[in-house]
Amino acid sequence: MKKFALLAIAVVLATAQALAYDFTNKELALISLNLDLKKDVREIIEKSNPSFLASPKGENKFHFLCYYSVESSMKAKGVNVLPLQCFGNKATTNSFGFPDIAITKAVKTNVSKFYYKLDIEIALIQMVDSSKAKISVKMTFTPFRNTSIIPMDKIDVDVESEVTLNEAFLDGFTANTDEVKDGSLMWAINRASDKLTKIMVQK
Repeated sequence: MKKFALLAIAVVLATAQALAYDFTNKELALISLNLDLKKDVREIIEKSNPSFLASPKGENKFHFLCYYSVESSMKAKGVNVLPLQCFGNKATTNSFGFPDIAITKAVKTNVSKFYYKLDIEIALIQMVDSSKAKISVKMTFTPFRNTSIIPMDKIDVDVESEVTLNEAFLDGFTANTDEVKDGSLMWAINRASDKLTKIMVQK
């Protein structure tokens, strides 16, 4: 019983620590983006629009818009996100054009006050019926100070959403829309972005 109580206290303290820093008005530079689009969701996308992910251009667009969902949410909450090109020739990029630089090298550039890694996973939980599916969007934000290669912490969110498999499913990806409709894939991603960034700015 005593061990259980100590474990519970440790969990509470760890959770509190994860929420202890407010990134409002702080400089942040991306050093790595990992997007894991699970096979089942990819198949749903391909069924909705067979040509979208069939080319490198479509893959690049998908990666960028998933990232942009997080970036725009951070900026809307007052986080000073630096441009993806902020490292110039000091960093290499991955096949999708995102910075790919080890934290050991990033801290030597003195480009930003803080650096971060972003991991996004989009997975199918279950098919509700032929027209609806429940998906999970997981995001992990790993920040570093510019004086250390040890992560400050790690913030994880996992948001489940029910999406509608109709003509609006890929709105925001394959069609320009002023307002993303509830039930679309972008809506589900935006929900996870909002939850993640609220934790980042203590809201």
